[in-house]
Amino acid sequence: MRFTTPPVLALLAVLWMPAPALAQDEPPSRAAQNLLWKGMDAVLAGCVGARPAPQQCPAGRVAKASRPQTMEHSDGSGKITLQAVEYPGLSMSLRNRQVVGLEVTQASWPVPHDLRVGTAAARVRQVLGAPTMEGPGPDGVQGLSYCEKENCVQFLVHVPTGTIRRVRWSFYYD
Repeated sequence: MRFTTPPVLALLAVLWMPAPALAQDEPPSRAAQNLLWKGMDAVLAGCVGARPAPQQCPAGRVAKASRPQTMEHSDGSGKITLQAVEYPGLSMSLRNRQVVGLEVTQASWPVPHDLRVGTAAARVRQVLGAPTMEGPGPDGVQGLSYCEKENCVQFLVHVPTGTIRRVRWSFYYD
């Protein structure tokens, strides 16, 4: 038996993970669920152009868009198309024209409950309650994640200032 098999590596990763980074048993609050499932719509409200990647938004125009790349699904069940789109202070990942990831890095993009970049992290807990996962990250950042299964909205907080640096949505898409 080799010690580099995926199950062994996964077990080692969990054992080395700091305790606060492990998931809680409690589901996210109703406010956190609403932000997870409807928050991206609020971020992109007022954008003009074809969805899911409009050309013009109140906070800026498309700065860069990769060409859609089509490849075979790993299980041979068909093709998938991937694309990345960037705006000033926002980036999104698309899979088969569905948004599977969105990251906000500037306060000019609205986030529900006014939990935008630069806001005090204490407000996140006040509005959304306890995160389903939290833990330290690189460069003095702490993650506060509100997840349902593999789908999450995460607030990356700059620990020295106690303010939100990034807001990320990630969705599992099969």
